[in-house]
Amino acid sequence: MKKLKFNENGQFKIVQFTDLHVGAYPFVEEDLQTLKLMEKAILEEKPDLVVVTGDLIWSEGIKDPLKSYEVVLDVLNKTGIPFAIVHGNHDTEENITRSDLLKMEETIEQALSKDGEDIKGRNNYSIPIYTSSEEAVGSVLYMLDSGAHDLYEIGTYEWILPEQVSWFLREAKTYHEDSSNKIPSLSFFHIPLPEYKNINLSNKTVGVKNEEICSPELNSGFYTALFEQGDVMATFVGHDHDNDFCGNYHGISLGYGRVSGFNCYGELTRGARIITLSEQKHSFQTYLKLSNGEETSHYTHHESTRKEVIS
Repeated sequence: MKKLKFNENGQFKIVQFTDLHVGAYPFVEEDLQTLKLMEKAILEEKPDLVVVTGDLIWSEGIKDPLKSYEVVLDVLNKTGIPFAIVHGNHDTEENITRSDLLKMEETIEQALSKDGEDIKGRNNYSIPIYTSSEEAVGSVLYMLDSGAHDLYEIGTYEWILPEQVSWFLREAKTYHEDSSNKIPSLSFFHIPLPEYKNINLSNKTVGVKNEEICSPELNSGFYTALFEQGDVMATFVGHDHDNDFCGNYHGISLGYGRVSGFNCYGELTRGARIITLSEQKHSFQTYLKLSNGEETSHYTHHESTRKEVIS
């Protein structure tokens, strides 16, 4: 995995795209607009990392979804910026598997998903971001595959598996030999956690909620693991095209990206989320960059004030 680090000013910038929903190749005009949005945002923002939180393609009804996926990856790769992907529920509906997607990613120079751990067909991996001096890990990004459709038919969507929660706790321990030193971290996945429904849409929340939260019906405890581990400042997801809010829930910010794809439902202006981490600070700043040139929804997370339990 390519070594990422904070710049000389102690900053690390992430551009998050989500729900591209690119269709069959050759692409229609809406898909070309999506690719242009991505290229423009990356060129203007000059991020250190690009993250795509699922649903890169519409696989349903496409004869060759791997070709569509290949073109999207090629667009990302040509920017020269490292990128990280987590898969969404629409990526593997027909004629393609998670394994097919990962095999394609493994051939792409700038893709960071190559060294993940497969858990029941889902790829999970962490990305260390080193300090500007490269002497230590300054931040960590935890990337999880939140699954697709609920095969048990309890609800519509799957949940982060208990085995993935265990993976996260094991993975976090590799970065935290000293349990008192919490490395400020983020987590990215596609489908929102049930806790997103508990966000109080008050003046402390930035952004819009224009549709119901489409989370799984069952709660597998990932938020609780994040809370007790204490290093993850925020989670960022996609999935709900008409939501883009960020809000603090018991010390952890639960946030959405902004829908980026033009070939899918949703009334929001398409765009990207920009997230800036500050070296050795348990805080971040974020805003949305829209396809019409506007910037909106600035949000800042400050260090949690929750009490530590001494055992």
